[in-house]
Amino acid sequence: MLLRYATGRLQLVDAEGNPAATAEPGTDLPMVLRNQADVLSGAVSFSAGRLTGRGAPAGRLVVARLYFRVLQPLPSNALPVALDYVSGDAPTGAFYRGRPLALQEESLGQR
Repeated sequence: MLLRYATGRLQLVDAEGNPAATAEPGTDLPMVLRNQADVLSGAVSFSAGRLTGRGAPAGRLVVARLYFRVLQPLPSNALPVALDYVSGDAPTGAFYRGRPLALQEESLGQR
């Protein structure tokens, strides 16, 4: 997964609200292959998997969690801040046996 965000509006933080340089890995895909963030350009790259021979996770699973702090309140007439999933040389998404699975973001609300 490659996600870009507006650094002027959002700051990547951990679950406690401290500045972060990585995503919080989920538990369903325990082999983290890549977990890094470029907080200057506003990009997070995360990839995880699971060893073969074990049953595939079923149902809803959390691949990773990202938390953001809003740095500047948006004016009432502004559009929402976008989080852009990037595709291109490295496809973004979840795959099982070579087939893409739906990727969904979930808001945990404000803290």
